[in-house]
Amino acid sequence: MVSRTPIVCIALCGWCLAAGLNAQPAATWLYINSFQSGTLLVWDLGAGKAVRQIAVEDRSGSIGATVTADGKRLFVVDGNQVNRLRIFDAATGEKTAEHTFENRELLHGGGPVVYLTPDDHFLFVNTYDYAAAASGVRVFDVAANAFLALGLRARQCAAPILAGARNGSLFAVCPRMVHELNPLGSTPPDFVGGKRVSTPIDEPAAVATSPDGSRLFILGDVNAQDPWNLVRWDRGAASAQTHNLRQLLAVSTNPSGGVYPWLEISPDGKTLALLYGSKLWMLDSTGLRLIRRVDLPGDARGVAFAGGGSEILTIRANANGEVQEAVLLRVSTATGRIEATPLGGLKLRAGPTVFLSAPAPSSGRH
Repeated sequence: MVSRTPIVCIALCGWCLAAGLNAQPAATWLYINSFQSGTLLVWDLGAGKAVRQIAVEDRSGSIGATVTADGKRLFVVDGNQVNRLRIFDAATGEKTAEHTFENRELLHGGGPVVYLTPDDHFLFVNTYDYAAAASGVRVFDVAANAFLALGLRARQCAAPILAGARNGSLFAVCPRMVHELNPLGSTPPDFVGGKRVSTPIDEPAAVATSPDGSRLFILGDVNAQDPWNLVRWDRGAASAQTHNLRQLLAVSTNPSGGVYPWLEISPDGKTLALLYGSKLWMLDSTGLRLIRRVDLPGDARGVAFAGGGSEILTIRANANGEVQEAVLLRVSTATGRIEATPLGGLKLRAGPTVFLSAPAPSSGRH
């Protein structure tokens, strides 16, 4: 997503505090929100400064935010009394559309609550009817600029984690199962369930898909009594492979400080980044060989690749619960070197509820 430029830094205990930003053209923007902060920060990674702050309504629950693959359109789901989906021109910050709807899911600091397919065709919005105690998934047709009359009916559990690829592949991850979702090509669009594969994971924590949709990874939650499982499913295979991360990473006990684990895959699909607490692991996605473990200067939340996979981004969390200025950690995938950059204008109590990396609107696709 980005590349490097000169930087002045001060070495502190094996990591760096960035006085500027490490070298990159202004090609990547970050979108960051902290629960109940009332704002979505847009940060230019190359310039090392805030582009703007977008006011959001997040007193009742976590917002949802996502960006098209070319970085040109921003979708924000929020609302306290009235639930809404707003669409912005990312370059100008101008709101281009707004749609109200009912019963957005009100997570208190968790997420994600929205998912945009990598081909930019559909936006899925999690809902929850609290009076009926019923989960749902609304479907927004991006090209038609409208919610479909029918929600996601083909899902096999109430609130699946969705993942997909640019070729239109779409997967729904549920407790102990993953299944394909195939568009019917009907008008209006609808989906039908495809191949199903069982997994041993009761509580999926994170999902990552290779760019070509051929490989899906499912990360289980961390539980002291059980194996810490990572499932890999090669699309079309009759069964999935399960790997115990306690053995693979030589972790005998739970890493300290983690709330839940994070998982991301590099743009070329070759490297997995796994984050929990203050530990970051890089794995070869083909053989799940451990490439590198990085000890971060404190607990962190969120993970994203940048620089075409040359660095991994995360946000340092505040262990004591006090509101502090957010700090971006940038980890070189080649060396494990860490640089820290304060994000002026963003205050965090614990960690981000939204942490997105996207092309700057003028730079096109990566």
